Amino acid sequence: MNRWTPRLLAACAGLWSMTGALAQQPPSRAMLEGLFPKGAPVCFARYYDAAHLKRHPAQSVTSVRLMRGFQQVRGDAERNPADAITIELIVTYRDSGARRFLGDAGCGPSLDNQITCYSSSCDGGSFPVKVEDADTILIGGAQGRSRFSVSGGCGDDGPGRSLGRSADDTVFRLTRMPISACR
Repeated sequence: MNRWTPRLLAACAGLWSMTGALAQQPPSRAMLEGLFPKGAPVCFARYYDAAHLKRHPAQSVTSVRLMRGFQQVRGDAERNPADAITIELIVTYRDSGARRFLGDAGCGPSLDNQITCYSSSCDGGSFPVKVEDADTILIGGAQGRSRFSVSGGCGDDGPGRSLGRSADDTVFRLTRMPISACR
């Protein structure tokens, strides 16, 4: 055996152990940090125009906003969560006019290597977040896979609403916007 063999074997073992450690960190954690940089408010939104709603008459949602505002940033900093962030989902519906329905959620890496957001109150459901690119996300999934209650779902006053109730209200493509677009 030549004199370099033990050193080469040790170097390979070191690289192998580093590769294993990197593989254990879920990519969804990196996706979460990329979407919601620490300490920064973030807004992803979609406002559906009349032409879109005409093509999708069964769609009841007219706008969806996923926001991590200043209040959520401050709360996350105080709690210092290792693997989660807090967001607010704001939804408007065809039959509700300008009334906004709100739901709070905690989002974090899930076991299926995605990001999942879970309702912060009682059993308000959950929804997956899929990253299309740095500025576009898809929230929701196939009917039945996603159900998320907004306003009124857990003993709040007023009617309860949720995403995922009809075939045209299951997946929403949201784009990154200025925080003012989420208010």
